[in-house]
Amino acid sequence: MQKFVFLCSIFFSVFWLTGSVLATPPSFPDSYSFEAVDSNTTGEGGVCSGSASGRNVQTIFVEQVGNYLFLRMRILGTPGGPSARYKWYLDTNFDGGWSGGSPTNYDYFLTFVNGVITLYDRNTAEIHSTASNDSDIGFQIVGNNVDMYVWMAQVGLSGLSSLKLYWGTDDSTGGIVQQSTCDRPGDAWIVPAPPAQADLSVSVVVNKSVVLVGDTVIFTITLSNGGPDGATNIILKALLPSGYNYVSDTTSQGSYNSGTGEWNVGNLSNGSSATLQLTATINATGSLTLIAEVTACDQPDPDSQPNNGVLAEDDMEDISTRLQPEGIPTLSEWGMIFMSMLLAGSAIWMIRRRQTT
Repeated sequence: MQKFVFLCSIFFSVFWLTGSVLATPPSFPDSYSFEAVDSNTTGEGGVCSGSASGRNVQTIFVEQVGNYLFLRMRILGTPGGPSARYKWYLDTNFDGGWSGGSPTNYDYFLTFVNGVITLYDRNTAEIHSTASNDSDIGFQIVGNNVDMYVWMAQVGLSGLSSLKLYWGTDDSTGGIVQQSTCDRPGDAWIVPAPPAQADLSVSVVVNKSVVLVGDTVIFTITLSNGGPDGATNIILKALLPSGYNYVSDTTSQGSYNSGTGEWNVGNLSNGSSATLQLTATINATGSLTLIAEVTACDQPDPDSQPNNGVLAEDDMEDISTRLQPEGIPTLSEWGMIFMSMLLAGSAIWMIRRRQTT
């Protein structure tokens, strides 16, 4: 059998799906970006001819939409017989493939047989099985095509730059991994995996919460990337409201525009963070609530959406200072009053003591 090794560039137009389980199954794509033909028309060893043609793979197709991997086998005969088993092996370390009649070094594999699809790990332990499509795995038979999908975030495959795939068909009466009773490719295919994602979060602190008109305050805004991938072209907006008068800013990276409030952060690798310090003075009137929010990033965030104004998301945070009401002494004023009272009391005590002696 001719050996195929393909590197396929698949471009994505659908944003990254969220990290929580979806309520409904995905729709199968109308087209597939990756295609490879199996040149052995009779199947491996010629055992897929005749009545076994329903297990003879002619062409395979791969497509990825968001974090879903869609896999198609186009069969020579009519697919879906009672004992016909169709399998896809997923390898994240690129060290797997076929050794004789057995697959090696896969991390997960999908099987579809007699109306049931099952996901296994490398130790053939069942992860999930269903006879009806759900948000994790699913299938369909359309004409001569056997289609399957897997939500890759559910099996720890999200955030990969690429993935190695190999397939096989056999008779379900044999062992679970693979029997040399039908078709398999000579090698494997390498395809891109789901797009990168970056979990950005924002925190804001201020050096004093109760202020007087004219006081100087310093805000520290920390932007962190929780990964699993690096983030590029990040912009965070933190515009000082009318209650503050801008004095200066300090950034650990990038640049800050005091007129627009935009901090052009640039890039953040997985696990790293950047800070912006804003120094301002307190005005007599105006809002004292500062809002900081990520407004742009090349990579999708699994639990928030940039620039949507939703304070409950972790890429946005606000903080406020409070003007101390007039007529109430400050701490330093209270200290002066206390010292005056203490000195006066000491003087009275000394006078009375002299009078008694």
